[in-house]
Amino acid sequence: MAMMHRIRRIRDIFLSVKESRSGSKSNRQYIRGVVGSRPPFLSHVLVFVVLIAFNGPGPSVAVELEGVVVAVPEGDALEVLQDGTVFSIRLQDVDAPEIGQPYGKEAQVFVESLALGKRAKVSTVGPLRAGISHQKGTVTLASGFNLSHELLKAGLAWWDRQAAAGNDSLWKLEREARTEHRGLWEDEDPIPPWEWRKGF
Repeated sequence: MAMMHRIRRIRDIFLSVKESRSGSKSNRQYIRGVVGSRPPFLSHVLVFVVLIAFNGPGPSVAVELEGVVVAVPEGDALEVLQDGTVFSIRLQDVDAPEIGQPYGKEAQVFVESLALGKRAKVSTVGPLRAGISHQKGTVTLASGFNLSHELLKAGLAWWDRQAAAGNDSLWKLEREARTEHRGLWEDEDPIPPWEWRKGF
């Protein structure tokens, strides 16, 4: 409510400044008392800047690229070639075992079997840059497979509880794999990769 009140107040000031150009001397003096002795143009700029500050930055822009998967260095990482440029992508919302821990190689081979040499669409937020290895994105193959979902179904990755805390569909896919003891869930207490990386 306080935000809406401020925005209405700024709008009223803006309209008053506009009307003061053709208004009486007393009106112009009143406006100066509200917005100061700035010329109308500067007052407009001030209003514009304040509105941006209240509204915050603009929405993130979704970015998509299509290319061919040319490498799968890890279960949750792949390289996509588009127009002669290779982009390194880490799968969004999942965390596969590290290549050196149990089921790490299985996760890598599984994703290779699905994606290597296939066309894929990568959806992410913000610009994609060549040479950066931790750009997270959702990767969908031309066949319609979402690689993050397929890893969870196979029991070869954990749902990322931080990046996708409220995503019930991912939680359900992991729970189903756990219940049916698929992949790494054959073990009673598999070590999550975030613990493995700490030297657990």
